[in-house]
Amino acid sequence: MHNLESLGILLSAGADQIDQRFAVTRWTVHECLVKLGRRGLGDVTPLNFNYRRNMDDLMMAGDVYFRSVLVSDAVVTVGVLEPFRLIVQSGQFLFES
Repeated sequence: MHNLESLGILLSAGADQIDQRFAVTRWTVHECLVKLGRRGLGDVTPLNFNYRRNMDDLMMAGDVYFRSVLVSDAVVTVGVLEPFRLIVQSGQFLFES
């Protein structure tokens, strides 16, 4: 399946009209899962997110924790195997576990 076709399916899966940032976040989470070997690039299985209480915007897809931040006109998503905090300060990304 072509990547643009996969993107279109993933962004529209499971919602009527998704907030644009969340749609981009879904795609960046998909990319993280591909890079971690947890998902194929053409996999269009809907992503199910579990949000962690008291952890701001920390979410899980499978066994991977994710945080996304909006930086200028881009969404940056980081995925790791343990809960973490992501801080953007002076253009740098800082991680706290």
